[in-house]
Parts: sequence; structure tokens; C-alpha cells
Amino acid sequence: MTSVSLTINGKKIQAEEGTTVLQAAKKAGISIPTLCHDDALEPYGACRFCMVEIEKNSRKKLVASCCYPAENGLIVNTKTENSEKI
Repeated sequence: MTSVSLTINGKKIQAEEGTTVLQAAKKAGISIPTLCHDDALEPYGACRFCMVEIEKNSRKKLVASCCYPAENGLIVNTKTENSEKI
């Protein structure tokens, strides 16, 4: 399977293509709090407890890490002023 390279909290990591940001972070030992996430269920991002700030193409936005796919060049920050307001 193809891997992608992304950065979470300043740490460069590799993840399998098709994984979510939450799965990639968990595999790299980076903790992102969750509430509605369960490995046995399909993620749907209802609670937004796993919200992170991503930077892609010099643009920042908040996303639910349980639903957002890990992508090449993606920059993820788990604790920012914006993500903690939610």
C-alpha cells in the first residue's frame, strides 16, 4: 500500500494512504481526544471532540480528525487557539 507523509505537531510521520488523521496520529503515538469514535464503527464526526487545525496549500481550517484523510504535505496541529475554542 502507498504511504503518505504529513506533519502532526511538528513531527513528520508516515501513514498508509486511506487512513484518517486520527488513525495516523494514534499510530505515531500522538494523542487526540475522542468522544464518539469507536474502532468498530464507521467514523462520522458527530461530536467534533477530535477537532484539529490543518494547514493545506497555505490555508488553515478546522476539521474532525476522525473523518479527515491523511494526505501528503498536510500540516496538523492538535492544540491551537482556534481548535480549543470549539
